[in-house]
Amino acid sequence: MNNIKNINGRVDPLVNEIWKEAEGWEGFYCVSNLGRLKSTFFGEKLLSGWKNKDGYRYITFCGGGRKVSYRVHRLVAIAFIPNPEKKKEVNHKFGIRDDNRASELEWATPGENTLHSYRVLGRKPCSSESINFKCPHAKLTFDEAQEIRRLRSMGVKCNDLASTFNVSSSSIWQIIRGKSYVKRYDREHI
Repeated sequence: MNNIKNINGRVDPLVNEIWKEAEGWEGFYCVSNLGRLKSTFFGEKLLSGWKNKDGYRYITFCGGGRKVSYRVHRLVAIAFIPNPEKKKEVNHKFGIRDDNRASELEWATPGENTLHSYRVLGRKPCSSESINFKCPHAKLTFDEAQEIRRLRSMGVKCNDLASTFNVSSSSIWQIIRGKSYVKRYDREHI
């Protein structure tokens, strides 16, 4: 099974590659310890999937009236990495999100995964404690957050603020309580 033809029709000389059937897709798809996937229903065909904007590789499995997309690293971890503690997340040990080899993955709790992101990869939390770091998914600037707090202290309703600033009322409450983050900061606010 190690000599599977790749997309270009050449034989892949991958040594020590181990294939297992993908859990829940037995008879349809297989996953390898090197992070490769193949369809087995109509002969063997390697699958490439796609990479999302965050750099994770995805694959869509179809069969038996189902169509489901998966992150490739989860499929590899389920097939090849024991999880006796029933941890819910899969961590890329060295932060390379499209390196889905079993040797590069480990099971982690959400807290362990977040801590790994902060300590090993240098990523910074998006919270009021890290006000000098940019957060990629924030919609508002520091000045807008300050304005929201000022307007709220003057009695403006949260729903009105939410529609004015085009965010949810729960986001307004997070900003008022100082638990939210903002997109960019002027040098004077850092």
